[in-house]
Amino acid sequence: DSISLVPLIGNKPYTGNPIAELYGRQHLNESVQLAVWQDEWKLLLIEPEDPKNNLYSSLFNLNTDPNEKASLYSINAEVRKALEKKIQKIKLN
Repeated sequence: DSISLVPLIGNKPYTGNPIAELYGRQHLNESVQLAVWQDEWKLLLIEPEDPKNNLYSSLFNLNTDPNEKASLYSINAEVRKALEKKIQKIKLN
């Protein structure tokens, strides 16, 4: 199952469902990294967080911070919680 990313190539606004990706192997005790993008927001959720390897959950506004330097995870709880709900919905499907 996939979605077309063609609108993103042309630098047009993406108005479809959130785009998500998953990385990590829990069965090998690796942290699982889940990412979801919607509008200008990107949430990177690390489960479990891994301070030893400097892996923490992060939230970025890609319009104001395209290089993902300043996490807004603890600052913008409303957006974070909305994107976390989308991740949970994606995980259930």
